[in-house]
Amino acid sequence: MGEAVQVAAPASAGWVVLRDVDARGAAHGILTLARTRSGPAHVTVEVPGTRGAWLTAATAHAPTLGGRHSWNDVAVEPGPAWDRLTTGVVDVRLVLAGAVRVGELLLA
Repeated sequence: MGEAVQVAAPASAGWVVLRDVDARGAAHGILTLARTRSGPAHVTVEVPGTRGAWLTAATAHAPTLGGRHSWNDVAVEPGPAWDRLTTGVVDVRLVLAGAVRVGELLLA
């Protein structure tokens, strides 16, 4: 039994929405990531903007080594909408691109 999210084959990207995330005051974030195969892989953390658009709050690139059970804590790189993520309770969309699995998102 597992509790990870990954892109379903044969798709190259997918997403999952986390509702009502309270990251008020968070100074940094960490994603726990693993690889499903070789190739480029990253996760984008997005928050809702105006008019239904999603805005980039942070990104993280999966390590190039390891397999599906080799978990790595990866610091997220804050993006232009980081302040929107950290000033209230918001929905968060994790966009997975490539051969990546997400085990956890920690915002502190």
